[in-house]
Amino acid sequence: MKKIIVQRTIKIIILLAVFAVLFSAVQNILRHKCLYRLDETPETEMWEQLYDLPKDTLDIVFVGSSHVYNGINPVEFYEKTGLKGFDLATSNQDYFTGYHMLKEMFKTQSPKYVVIETYAFHQRPFVDQEYDKNLYYKMSLDDMKLSLNKVGAVREWHKNNNDINVIERLFPVFEYHSRWDELNPADFSDTALRSVELGFAYGTTGDEFITYRGYTNAGTPVECPDLAIEYFDKIVMLCREHGAEIALVTVPDSIIDAGKRLKIGEIADERAIPFIDYNEPSKYESTGLDGDCWRDRSHMNLKGSVLLTDAIVRDFKEAGVIAVKPLDNDRLYLEAGKRIERDTLNRTIPTITDFSTYLDILGNSEDYGVIIAAQGEAFGGLDDALKEKLSAFVPGVDFSDCYGRSFIAVKGLGEDEGILDLGVLSLEGDFDDKTHYEIESVGSFAGSDLEFGSYATIKLNGVDYAENTDGLNFVVYDKSTGEVIDANAFATYAEGAPVIRLRY
Repeated sequence: MKKIIVQRTIKIIILLAVFAVLFSAVQNILRHKCLYRLDETPETEMWEQLYDLPKDTLDIVFVGSSHVYNGINPVEFYEKTGLKGFDLATSNQDYFTGYHMLKEMFKTQSPKYVVIETYAFHQRPFVDQEYDKNLYYKMSLDDMKLSLNKVGAVREWHKNNNDINVIERLFPVFEYHSRWDELNPADFSDTALRSVELGFAYGTTGDEFITYRGYTNAGTPVECPDLAIEYFDKIVMLCREHGAEIALVTVPDSIIDAGKRLKIGEIADERAIPFIDYNEPSKYESTGLDGDCWRDRSHMNLKGSVLLTDAIVRDFKEAGVIAVKPLDNDRLYLEAGKRIERDTLNRTIPTITDFSTYLDILGNSEDYGVIIAAQGEAFGGLDDALKEKLSAFVPGVDFSDCYGRSFIAVKGLGEDEGILDLGVLSLEGDFDDKTHYEIESVGSFAGSDLEFGSYATIKLNGVDYAENTDGLNFVVYDKSTGEVIDANAFATYAEGAPVIRLRY
């Protein structure tokens, strides 16, 4: 009898374990993802990257809202100080959220410094979030691993807002169980749409209409909500219990109120915490930020983040807030820097409209494969200088007599090849084990003898990416990801060779 009980117990344990694994897998697929590349919120990637860090990796943590994850660049900070940082930042973060996120971080990390953004001083926990059905709390906490800390955070949230369903927040699958028809590749892969590095969510676009000047020192101190101060003091106590030194930073934001800055200064002085406000005019000027550093009036792009981070490093050093370390060429930070550089270029290439610049950028990088197919009269708009540049881009092809010719080229994908001829041209092969290509080019001379005239085809695995438009049709292939990052046709038959991007 005892043996039967033991066997049944083991079976029950196995069944429960299998159920737990399946439940977790389904929840990870169905829960809503907060991905910066899709909806400009990075919470899902931030949590995944924090949990993936080796124990006690971090020297410094930056806590706050979108101002932090757009404005403070941990890779740049590392390169300038040797300190390994992370943006523990979520959209519209208040100090209730920041407190529980820090508790979670301190389970595996022991940073010496914690830098806290100041905007949450004037947010009312549990009140200011309600206008959007607590969306920001969901985004911040849903991806936190189930733990006593998460249970405590959700219970506090529920205590202050009875509309919150505790079970749904601890197990988000119960809210998102019907997402089957919305699933995309990012639901099945942590890196399918990676656009966050060490919590830093960077953008490359700029807003040319931003004319930021900073506010004046005039104003009357604006009182902070009691709960904001209460949770801030919990953060201070938590950091000091873990031996972390604290500093306060106001990231530039063109809609900030000068009176709020005065009150934050008083709070910092009372608690003997260093405070630097980059909205203050002289501090803002010292950053070197200008109009092309902003993606909107409250958030910086990648260029702005580098300038702001450099200013923070400079001022922290001068104030004795941090002690720098020798660079140790940490692989995690070096690879993050390379991914940012590559991803930035991937986003930039599809925006280039100048033919000469396009050739320069692609010609100077070994990271891309380039496929070209001419259609119609593809060379009549090129002067001698551009023909020489094109010859340098495709070695072995002489474009001095190219009018009306068909043209095919494959560059950076094995052995480079370029063919210029009067007839119909075609080329077929494989770049690697996964990518088969088929290319055809019909210039104006060859097209005059065909019923359908000139055309261009650039097929990868059966998909035609060519614009099939007169001029030079380009497809740019990222060799590291196996993805097409740009497809266009430069109208090289016309002066200025305007670019056409319609199909891709």
